[in-house]
This record gives sequence, C-alpha cells and structure tokens, in this order.
Amino acid sequence: MVNRMQSCGCFAGREAALDQRVPPRTVTVRHVPQCPTASAYQDHLPASQERCGHRCRTRQRLHSPLLCPGFSPRLPASALGGNMLVTLLLALLLSPAAATTKDRDLPRLNDTSAAEAFVDSGEVVVIGFLEGEESQGYKELVAAAKRVPSVPVAICSEKEVWADYSLSAGTITLFRKADGHRENLVVEDVRKLDADGLVNFISINELRYITEYNQVTAVGLFHSQVKSHLLLFANGGSKDYAELKKQLGALAPEFTGKFLFVLINGALKSNSQSLGYFGLKSKDLPRVGIYDGDGDKKWLLPDGDISARRVRDFCQSFLRGELEDVEQAGAKTKTEL
Repeated sequence: MVNRMQSCGCFAGREAALDQRVPPRTVTVRHVPQCPTASAYQDHLPASQERCGHRCRTRQRLHSPLLCPGFSPRLPASALGGNMLVTLLLALLLSPAAATTKDRDLPRLNDTSAAEAFVDSGEVVVIGFLEGEESQGYKELVAAAKRVPSVPVAICSEKEVWADYSLSAGTITLFRKADGHRENLVVEDVRKLDADGLVNFISINELRYITEYNQVTAVGLFHSQVKSHLLLFANGGSKDYAELKKQLGALAPEFTGKFLFVLINGALKSNSQSLGYFGLKSKDLPRVGIYDGDGDKKWLLPDGDISARRVRDFCQSFLRGELEDVEQAGAKTKTEL
C-alpha cells in the first residue's frame, strides 16, 4: 500500500530539495543551507527546467567605447603626426582605468552606521566583508551582483565593522527582513568560489516579505527557522493577482519572525500539486492558507473576501492555537495499491 500524498510528488524529500539547491557547474558550498525538512507543497520540475537557477538570468556586459573592439577614434587633424602617438597611448592607458572604474561600482561601507543604513535599505541585501579587490571572492561577487540586480550589494573592508557583526574572516553575508535572518558565507570555507555559486547562494536565500514560490526559493523557505507559512494562492495574470500580492506584502511585516508569506501562482502547471495538497484547483483561486511546517498541518481561510483584516485574524488564530480544532484543508489521505 502506498500513501497517495507521499507518491504524488507534493512531498519532495530532503534529497530532492538538496538536488535542486546546487545547479550544474555551480560549486559545492559546504555551509550553504540544506533543506531540513520535506517541502509539503514543493513540486518536481520537468526535466527540461531542472536547476535552471542562474542560467535564466541575463548577463550584463560592460560596454565602453575604449573597451569595444570595433571602436576607432576619429582624431582631429591637429592630433596627427606626433600628437597621434600621444593620443593613442592615452587611450591605451585609460582602457584599464575604465574597466577598473566599472568594477568599483559597488558601494563602499566605511563604518558601522553606513553598514546598518545599507542593511535597512532593502528587504534583502548582501555585503561582502572583504579586505580588498585582490581578496578571494571580490571579483566573483562583483560579477554575481550584475546578474542579480534585484538585490543590492556593497563592500565593507573595515575590520572594526566586521567585529560589530561578529566576523573575523572574509565573509559574504545576506541580510533579509522577512525573518530577520543573516546568512553568512565564509569565503575560506568554500572549496571553489565562482560567480555561479554566488548567484545560487543569493537566489536561494532571497526571501522577501512575500516570496514568489519556485524551485529555487523553496530551498530557502524550508531552511528558514520560521516554519509557519501564510500562502496566497492566486492565478498570475488575473485582475486581483497584483493587488492581493501588494496587500498581503504590506501585512507581512506585522508577522516578521512568525510567518513567511508565500505567493503561489496557480496558473503555472508546475504548481498544480501544491494546490492539490490543499484540495484546490486553479478555478478555485484566489485562496489563502496556512502551512505549519512543524506539525505538517494545513488550513484554508474560509471562502469570502480576502482582506488584510481577515488574513490578520486568520494568522492570529493560528498563533493562539485556535486552528488546532479546525478541520484541515485538502482531501484526507487515501491509500492505493
């Protein structure tokens, strides 16, 4: 007899979550978080989409006339002759300078106040606590920052600031407000560090006040110390999709450290098993549910208007333990041969 819910793919095991954590060509980072629990509403990607992670991001390339192979400077007549040689030499000297300037676009944080202000500036930010441009991980972080433009990245080389964050070695740290978590990647502990690995590290841990569920963010969601998820099921492209996302995203800060707010796009076929775990189909949306990772339990907000007030009351009912006496969502477990 096989348990239907275990065999349907709703429960991606610990090994499956770990397989999705590191895409091909990405280095193994020993302390990148591993999914500590099976994802109750995590699905399997089709083979053609497996571990795309960093691959689907557009690489941004530097472009400067002095660095462009097709650039041919037009010199005025007065520059011909002896002056031409001087002009060309200046162009050659300026080329590496231009490249260096581009590579130094990451903000520099020179004291603790600047670091604190930077951390407070976004829902998710990254600081490279690195000694200088020749430090291991510096160039890789610069390259990764260009490929994850949604996450601000800065550099801090001041050891006094490191001490304020209890750091003693070069570390790339991701700060996020959704659960007040800080994820440290100690550079010297990494077997081999490259930009792909850093993009993966950032993408996995990029949890926001309301996080769109996918195979990359699933790893970070289920690694978080916050095990209770408030789930918004809505069909992407529907008239209320963006409005509900905005409305619940504004509510999420009230429950920092208690809930992670997760948006599941019911219009995606890959999310059908996640909906099925709650006994839902795309035509039933939008709906709101709660998933308790500690007890592997789930509930749906009763049908009706999805408002900040109702969702707040729903969350507080869970926190007070009042949902324990309420029937769980989804079909009851069935068995089959």
